[in-house]
Amino acid sequence: MSANSVAASDAFAWLEDFGEQIPGKVEIDIEGNIIVTPRIDEHAWAEQRLYKCLDDAAPPELVAMIGPEWRPIPPVSCEPDVAVIERRAIPRPKQVYTLDPPPLLVVEICSPSSRKRDLGEKADLYLAGGAQAYWTIEIPGLTAVAGPELTVRHRHADRWVATAVAGTAGGPVAIDFPFPLLLDLDDLVIA
Repeated sequence: MSANSVAASDAFAWLEDFGEQIPGKVEIDIEGNIIVTPRIDEHAWAEQRLYKCLDDAAPPELVAMIGPEWRPIPPVSCEPDVAVIERRAIPRPKQVYTLDPPPLLVVEICSPSSRKRDLGEKADLYLAGGAQAYWTIEIPGLTAVAGPELTVRHRHADRWVATAVAGTAGGPVAIDFPFPLLLDLDDLVIA
């Protein structure tokens, strides 16, 4: 870890305590603003169902995690809804928020308050931080979609390339990265 990373980590050590006291997601954007996003039932449901599906399908050297704090470009702090990482990237020393190696996959479940940031700034941060794939999921009741939608992006050099988009029909979608998976988008929606 560089001296700048250590200094940034020390400067934002209070964020860990703050985040433990707030019911929701706490992040720092590229401009240094603190963003607090409350938990919504539809979002929490989708997050938990997706985590279970990914974790159940993951090979032993990989693990799915809900909301790991990650600083792709310190001191910017992100908390992806779900991430798939190599087991060797954790556990991290206290107040170290980089992931080495970076996540293979980061996922954001879009909500009205986060959609613009999820599709713009966070996509850019995750790319700069070294993530290999980025999914965004839109759920009826959270955003203006008729059915669940998944957009899959893979890293191609220094940009994201959308390689698959599942439309509003929901249902099962075959995924091949970070491992083979059949994801039923309808399972991500509270019935």
